[in-house]
Amino acid sequence: MISEQRIVDIEIKYTYQEKTITELNSVVCKQQEQIDELMETCKKLTDRLKDFAEQVFAPTDLGRRRDVQHQPGAHGQGSID
Repeated sequence: MISEQRIVDIEIKYTYQEKTITELNSVVCKQQEQIDELMETCKKLTDRLKDFAEQVFAPTDLGRRRDVQHQPGAHGQGSID
């Protein structure tokens, strides 16, 4: 049969583990909130970057910036500076 002291020790360990699990759960919940906030921030930044790219690059520019002026190169062809 298990002694009274052994039962008390097990109850103490159980209580400690229960407290630790509760604390860890709180930390995990806070971290999830932070992850959610960071994901939202990343999404907003991605959207802003896409908007910026759409403003800078025209669909017909084929990747060239709107404000880039073509200068004659060594062979008389336009070059991008």
